[in-house]
Amino acid sequence: MPENMDCLFKLKETEKEKQKYQVKCLQILEQHLRKADVIIPILAAYETEILYEHYAKLLEPKLIYQGLCNEVNLQEIGVTLEHKLKIRPLRRVDDKPLNIKELKNSQKSIASKAKQSNHEILSKFINKFVTYRRDFKYHQLMLNAMKQIHLLSTEEDLDLSRSNNLLYEFLEQDEYIDSAGSIRCHVILKADIRGSTTITAELEERGLNPATLFSQNFFTPIDKLIKDFGAEKVFIEGDAIILSFIEYENLHEDWLSVARAVGLAKKLLEIVQTNNQFNKKHNLP
Repeated sequence: MPENMDCLFKLKETEKEKQKYQVKCLQILEQHLRKADVIIPILAAYETEILYEHYAKLLEPKLIYQGLCNEVNLQEIGVTLEHKLKIRPLRRVDDKPLNIKELKNSQKSIASKAKQSNHEILSKFINKFVTYRRDFKYHQLMLNAMKQIHLLSTEEDLDLSRSNNLLYEFLEQDEYIDSAGSIRCHVILKADIRGSTTITAELEERGLNPATLFSQNFFTPIDKLIKDFGAEKVFIEGDAIILSFIEYENLHEDWLSVARAVGLAKKLLEIVQTNNQFNKKHNLP
């Protein structure tokens, strides 16, 4: 953490006894940075910001930095500067003519400083470096967290996610609807008639209407029970019926969806068995 770096390396406003250890830490830090050959790049990084403003932002910071680190020939940078000035000449009256001299002086100054101990700059650098590492880590954590969030935009997706109790909604106070609350769980009951194709064909051969038989023996009796068991119709067509049993968060007394579904299923089987006996008696499928 950056605070720890201040404890280790920041000499200002600390006790003398503590400063001894801080100086020792700075010496070890400098020793390792020199071994890694990064003293000049560190000094160049701070100087780049100053020169970027000096050259009226005509030169890219990376190019200035490379020139200070002696990675790019200064004459090439000078040619680039002249080209930039032709395209976008300085317009203010008090602007002095820009040339590569300031960059050359800064390069020499950095080379000279690199041979000396620069505890204040190194302390500042290690603090910023650790801050960057911390923020980069948090950035990665944030990205991983955001990947787990799926933002919905269409009404269909919102309704589906809301009905499955998977939607997190962050609303204004006046946008909340006073109701039974969100859905905590649900049960689906599905039933269809076994051998319906054969039954339909047999009835049609006799000149009878299959829809009438299914309605009288299956759908109509069940329809009367739906409200009694607190079910909702999802799909009723042909020989199939699908019902849902919903439990709402704020209606604790109705948290019996499984029991209600089992009860209705038992009644459904009883209805089918009773009507099968009647149909068998009258020679119907």
